[in-house]
Amino acid sequence: MSFIQVIGVYQTFFIKNPNTLSSYIPIKALENINIEIAQNITFSIVGESGSGKTTLGNIILGSLKPSKGDVLWKGKSIFSKEVRKEYIKNVHTVSQNPFSSLNPRMNVRSIIIEPLIFRDKLTKKEIENRLLSVIEEVKLSKDILYKYPHELSGGEKQRVSIARSIISRPSIIVLDEPVSSLDVSVRAQILNLLKEIKIKHNLTYIFISHDISTTRFISDYLMILYKGITMEIGESEKIFSNPTNPYTKLLLFSVPGQEIIKEFPKVQRNEEGKCPFYSRCPIAKEICKTEPLPPKKISENHISYCHNV
Repeated sequence: MSFIQVIGVYQTFFIKNPNTLSSYIPIKALENINIEIAQNITFSIVGESGSGKTTLGNIILGSLKPSKGDVLWKGKSIFSKEVRKEYIKNVHTVSQNPFSSLNPRMNVRSIIIEPLIFRDKLTKKEIENRLLSVIEEVKLSKDILYKYPHELSGGEKQRVSIARSIISRPSIIVLDEPVSSLDVSVRAQILNLLKEIKIKHNLTYIFISHDISTTRFISDYLMILYKGITMEIGESEKIFSNPTNPYTKLLLFSVPGQEIIKEFPKVQRNEEGKCPFYSRCPIAKEICKTEPLPPKKISENHISYCHNV
């Protein structure tokens, strides 16, 4: 049994029609998403802005209920009353922007131990021991505990965010663009730190990113999203060594120094198809306009959703 299962998830948002103001326009964010995530792996969700990756992350986190479909944890719905309370204790998040995710009125000590106050019944001594332990894990000095967020560097703030996420000892962490706002020199340090923490605590990561090159360093499995639809999914190295979906190839082509994809022809059609990438795809055919994307098994644990692979 998979640790986490996303089953037939659809998400539609409704916005006011600017022309009438009395009606709403449906916006499809996700369409028929199916995922199986094993325990203790890093599962990455990659896509450009507007692909639905953060929406999917919020659904897995349990903070957003899908319009249709379900998310199972250990075989039970995370939205059911019997599971929800326990699931919330076992899942935490590290957000994209450490500059805005930390309360500027709280010092580092208060920020990190805050989850323990609401989630666990520990003595003051146990809280203090847990605090000192996680500070050491994220490689921060004790001197930082009584500083405030504005006194910290970007890397220090993200380390504080990570410390806060692991102090209550969750089993799942949703990381939404955790290094995108950091300097390049700091990104590798944070990614290495995340890998160390994952191994030490046997964590399951849901890693969300627009940068496919970053995910290669940290991912076990990779899912490519485009306009709310799965384009390719499978073991990370299989996708990087043998990308088959045209959209995956475009993402890889956009990475400087990427040797797998030598060139990607520019195409722009003025019509849409069942495949969301139809108007930009260099190998699109008539069937792509009329038929939904079929799953094609490329190899074990590697599936591409395309008519032409």
